[in-house]
Amino acid sequence: MLRPRCLHLVALLTLVAGLGCGPRGVADSDFDPAPASDLVAAQRLALQDPVAGEQALAALLATHPESWLTARAHQDVLRQSLHAAAFEGRYVSSRDAAPESGLAWYLLGRARIERFAEAMEAFTRAAELAPENPWPVAGIAYLHWAVGDMFLCVEAYEAGIERMPRSAQLRLLMGNQLLNLKLIIDAQRHLELGHRLAPDNPRMTAALGKVYIELGRYESGRALLEQALEADPSLADVAMSLAGVYLRDREPEAAERLYRRALEGGMSPDDELVGAIRAAKIVVRTRGG
Repeated sequence: MLRPRCLHLVALLTLVAGLGCGPRGVADSDFDPAPASDLVAAQRLALQDPVAGEQALAALLATHPESWLTARAHQDVLRQSLHAAAFEGRYVSSRDAAPESGLAWYLLGRARIERFAEAMEAFTRAAELAPENPWPVAGIAYLHWAVGDMFLCVEAYEAGIERMPRSAQLRLLMGNQLLNLKLIIDAQRHLELGHRLAPDNPRMTAALGKVYIELGRYESGRALLEQALEADPSLADVAMSLAGVYLRDREPEAAERLYRRALEGGMSPDDELVGAIRAAKIVVRTRGG
């Protein structure tokens, strides 16, 4: 549960959401040197063949050593293949070799993510060295979320957005967190601006679609969710959300297909949704007969 001072925070969120929001010329301040298509291809390869994927990501990182997104993806693959001590040691060595690198400190924080104090120290140092990069902020916010402190989690995003009001990534992360906390109007403000900043980001499109569904704007929400899933078929959570939307729109067959797709993508079973889909299919068959 949020602390009482969250009442003050909600008011602040409205102000923060409006920063940098001129009617024209809105541009995403986030930048990554690695071509997005190359990164996506390497990540998909890693899902099918971790060894080949790791090699592709390592090659991409060698070409674009300042790519935080590639470094994150490469680290995620290595986490699965290296022993814990060797994995962490790799990033300790990288930090020692480049102690003024925000990226090196950030990756060390991720390597120590299960040890709160050490990870927080690393993320905080990364934020000091790379104050215009959203990922150290995301790391700090995650640590607070992991221990159940939702106020400090949101506060970390708020502080980052104050520094980087045109960061699409922070708007997306903040919007999703507020959506989970059922602060729907505040989530809407962040995600609508985020969508203007990054209209081609499927996760942003999906998050805004989920907000519109919560607001009762079903037609707009459905269209955005469909657009996001078409752009990135791997978004299992979007498939699950769409299953619920299709069920509401009395399309149980389509809902069932999306539900199965969500499960194949790694989502947990939803017995209530399954029951509702089965009941809706029976109603459709009965009426058809």
